[in-house]
Amino acid sequence: MKDEMIIKGDWTNFLNLEGEELYLVKRQHVLVLLSPLFIILFLASIFIFSSYILFSNFILSFPLFMATLFLILSISMSSTAYSIIYWYFHIYVLTNRKILEVWYTPLSNHVMNDVFLDKVNCTEIDLSSKGFFHELIDLGDLTITFDRPTHQEEFILHNIKNCDEIDRLLTQKLLDSGKRKEEGIWIRPRARFMPKPAI
Repeated sequence: MKDEMIIKGDWTNFLNLEGEELYLVKRQHVLVLLSPLFIILFLASIFIFSSYILFSNFILSFPLFMATLFLILSISMSSTAYSIIYWYFHIYVLTNRKILEVWYTPLSNHVMNDVFLDKVNCTEIDLSSKGFFHELIDLGDLTITFDRPTHQEEFILHNIKNCDEIDRLLTQKLLDSGKRKEEGIWIRPRARFMPKPAI
């Protein structure tokens, strides 16, 4: 179970608070990559076919066609590498002290979004899945709502595999974390398909 919750790697850099223990390290599901890769492949195919038609029927220049082909392939490979790197370096981390979202794209951006669990008063965990296929492969979004003294904030784990198990883990760990606090923490996990009450 723990191997499914923590992907392989050295995550000790994220444990920077006293007595911090690692509970969860997850990426988005690998199927998230299929959509951008399919779009890149589709567009590259259209541009290659169009350039072939253009340079074989109208301009009649094989060297110019080869240059265009290499340009299209170069842009396609760069876009593919960017999509894979963006997916690979976008991770969610849960410890007994904080929840952290990190995404890093070399030469582009580096963002860290974290919530310290000892600073929140109220937590609500919502689980949502987008359709039958996502239900079938247990893929969904987990929305964690924190009520702070000044404002309400959401922390969303997008497109996570085994979202039911992670929902239970988050509920249990946040509940345990709340029991250790003096003021306590209130957690309300919602049912996945909660019917509306009759009026």
